Amino acid sequence: MMEDDLLVHVENALDIFTKDENVNELLAAREIYYDLAGEVKDSDDNYEERMKCFNDWYVFDYNRNEKNQKVIDLYIENESLDEEIAQTLKSVHHSVFEFLDTNFRKQYVIKDLVDGKKYVLPKEHSRPALLKNDYFVGRLLVNNKISYLLNGLCIIPKDAQSIIKKEIKRINKMKSSDQTMKFLLKIERLKSKWERYGRIESSKIFLFDKVL
Repeated sequence: MMEDDLLVHVENALDIFTKDENVNELLAAREIYYDLAGEVKDSDDNYEERMKCFNDWYVFDYNRNEKNQKVIDLYIENESLDEEIAQTLKSVHHSVFEFLDTNFRKQYVIKDLVDGKKYVLPKEHSRPALLKNDYFVGRLLVNNKISYLLNGLCIIPKDAQSIIKKEIKRINKMKSSDQTMKFLLKIERLKSKWERYGRIESSKIFLFDKVL
């Protein structure tokens, strides 16, 4: 299984569930996402980054129906996929990560800053648009010991890293997946605010309430 195989299915799912009879559902989802992660504006310098993040959220996190099925679940139901690919597409892992660069086998390694686990990308994986020790919010597809990084990456400013680490400790004490999701989406919101305010000192933007 290759990175391209998975990404093709993600793109196919996005294409199918954003047109024709699905347009109204997409627009409703977009409003929910804007409420959680902030509005995406065409004039934003990080417009493409935000749209990639929205697309990943729409495919893997948005509840499409009363059964809490996601777009990816419905896509898998409707397509005849290889079992390994289907299971990998269902294994999305959303978190704050640190890009550790390469290991001795020349594979890219990232660390989940929420649970402390390290994930190794396969040798054929394209290099993410990241620098060593970058913090970012993103999603992985995990299959056994191999992981694939999706395109939606929200890179956190360097001077906000200590703020994020402190907030992760508080979030971990809550032991709530709902609060963790709100935290991840709020990082996206604050990153956009930081961009719009001319990238001023992060401590003035990356402020977290006690209840998210």
